[in-house]
Amino acid sequence: MKTSKGALRIAVMVLCLCGAIVWFVSRTDAVEKTYEIRPEVSMGAYRSDAVRVMDAYERLMDRYMFLVEGNLNNLGTDMSGVIKKLNSIEKKIDVLGTRITRIEKALNIQQPRPAAKKTRAREAMTVGKKAEKTE
Repeated sequence: MKTSKGALRIAVMVLCLCGAIVWFVSRTDAVEKTYEIRPEVSMGAYRSDAVRVMDAYERLMDRYMFLVEGNLNNLGTDMSGVIKKLNSIEKKIDVLGTRITRIEKALNIQQPRPAAKKTRAREAMTVGKKAEKTE
């Protein structure tokens, strides 16, 4: 019986020891628990004056490029209208030129000499005079 009482005492002590360990572990677990808190507060990022100036400049240049692009498109449209108008004027001048030529032939009017020959002769004379001065 001594051995059974001794074994019973050892078993009780082991059970108490195991209970104390379980109680201690569960107790320290509660103390060491951490909670994660996520605040929903938002703050703007700090930006220096130079960054603000660069952002304003980029916005300004974007607007300017948009305006330039629009004006160039309008200019292209305007130029095509001008070209059409000039072509129609040229056709009308050609028609008037042929009519004037027929009228001059019908009335026996002589054509004046072309002015291009006179200007070429004048240029030749001025070139000769410049050559004489440089010598």
